[in-house]
Amino acid sequence: MYVIKYHPKNLDDYFRYYGGEEVFIRSSIEMWIKNPDKPLLIYSPPGTGKTALVYALANTYNMNIYEINSFNVKDVDLKTVSKYDLHGRRTLILIDDIDAILETSRFDVDSILDLKIPIIMTANDIWNVKMKDIRAKIQTGEIQALELKISKITYTNLIRSIIRREKIDLSEDELRTIVELNYPDIRAGINDLEIRIGTGRDRLTNIFQVMNTILTTKPKMIDVKNYLDRNLNIDDYRNLIPFIEWNLTLRYDGEELKKAYEYISLADIFFFHSSIHRRWNLFTYTSRFISFIATLKNSNSRSRIELNRIRIPVMQDSNFHQELHMSQKKYKQYGYLFKNIFT
Repeated sequence: MYVIKYHPKNLDDYFRYYGGEEVFIRSSIEMWIKNPDKPLLIYSPPGTGKTALVYALANTYNMNIYEINSFNVKDVDLKTVSKYDLHGRRTLILIDDIDAILETSRFDVDSILDLKIPIIMTANDIWNVKMKDIRAKIQTGEIQALELKISKITYTNLIRSIIRREKIDLSEDELRTIVELNYPDIRAGINDLEIRIGTGRDRLTNIFQVMNTILTTKPKMIDVKNYLDRNLNIDDYRNLIPFIEWNLTLRYDGEELKKAYEYISLADIFFFHSSIHRRWNLFTYTSRFISFIATLKNSNSRSRIELNRIRIPVMQDSNFHQELHMSQKKYKQYGYLFKNIFT
């Protein structure tokens, strides 16, 4: 996955990949890190690199991140969070997408002001009505705020740099289409690029080869994971997971079958959260749990891998635009999106 491959590891990586107002953001981060008594709110539209910036900051300053998000907020007790981890690294609390948290959960903003631990919050929409208390605290100086911005030129150069590094044959017109459809969402643009270059492949053939690697050989887990990351994109997992699930009873039995079902279930859960909720940092666990299946001992069954039990509808370019109530011109421009939804 390009989103994972080009995820910035530190602040230097971040500004090389994402650009932005580097001087201003760097100076703001450096000023805050020297005196992090007040929580810092970083806000910008979805997919523009807020969480990536926090993790890059943590790696640069050797800090341990304690992340709070919509999935775990109900289980969090801030009073139990330690200032340092077992390795002596300073703890940084990340409250990710706090506007989304406030939409569904009660969160006492006042409680975080009393903590003596560095806190960074991220938000997509600072003008959300649920954010009024936080906006008030920004006005009074109790919370600092930093807006992330990415210009369309920087955005275009980021996508173009990935095209160049991956040696992808993509026209300038296709590049402009990706930018126009997705700007300023960086994640969406990178995923769009990866989906576009995957539409011309024989996906079933690739998945059949991957299934053979996972279910009939005994490579190391890390080798399988690297193989998956190198050969598949997000869209391929929509077919791969149900195919593997169907074949488990044909390849395993006993305790190995039980473990295989557990691994594929966990892979499916992480795939759901990463693809539907766009929690791309969780996607690595999808390929990891699928890789665990390859380490299990096969049963004595010699059954062949089956793909034909799961029907995948095929779209006909000649008339499908009529079913979508689209003109042929619009279908030629956006049809690849529907292909990846339905095939």
